[in-house]
Amino acid sequence: MRDSRLRYALPLEFHRSSDDGLAKRLKGIFRELADEAFLRDVVARYKDELVRTYPLDISDQIRDFFRPKSLELDEVVEPRRAIVYQKHDQGDSVRINYGARSIVFPSFFAEALEFALSRSAYAVRDIPGDLQDEERVAFIERLLQEGLVVRRRPDSAGSR
Repeated sequence: MRDSRLRYALPLEFHRSSDDGLAKRLKGIFRELADEAFLRDVVARYKDELVRTYPLDISDQIRDFFRPKSLELDEVVEPRRAIVYQKHDQGDSVRINYGARSIVFPSFFAEALEFALSRSAYAVRDIPGDLQDEERVAFIERLLQEGLVVRRRPDSAGSR
């Protein structure tokens, strides 16, 4: 337990005294711990911990590393299967946590990130936002390098 108030030592023979004092103290601590902002922070840290410890599947990433090929605007990509990540909007930037990794993009990529990580498959040119085609390609190349998206295999292109 991270809150030291819940780790204090109980006095000897506390079990023979009235429960009122201990109950009042615990009630006050629990009231403070039930603060909505505190609970949101606890949930966010818990999600980040789950994402950090989730095993990553890098099989397609290894294949692409050994067979690099330039990315084209018409190429179809998709989020990696079973990717577990947490997105944090930080005002002027957006941070993506996945595995023990974290990458940060300028906030103008927020719409593109949401699109890229939530669609089943899409052409690079379909990435929304006020981006030039070269920026769309560079953006998806970064997501490919980081292992967040993969190239759509030719055998699954017909199921788009």
